[in-house]
Amino acid sequence: MEMLGVKNISVNTLRIRKELIENCYIINFNTDIKETAISIKQKIQVKLPDAIVAASAIYMGLPLITADKNFRKISNLNLILMKLQ
Repeated sequence: MEMLGVKNISVNTLRIRKELIENCYIINFNTDIKETAISIKQKIQVKLPDAIVAASAIYMGLPLITADKNFRKISNLNLILMKLQ
């Protein structure tokens, strides 16, 4: 939802993002992810969707690839920060 729900997103960018999403795994929102997201929210000022995304990556033991610099605040997150051109 975050990748697609962008105001004024171009048709080409939307198409590329949809193709990317089709090749992703679905992770069920479980108690461990909820508790990790709550812990993140208690420690750091971050939006709830971002806390859930970070908690999901932490739970799965996967790096989070993003261009959003706000994720740098989350110390136990394996973050790959992309530069947008």
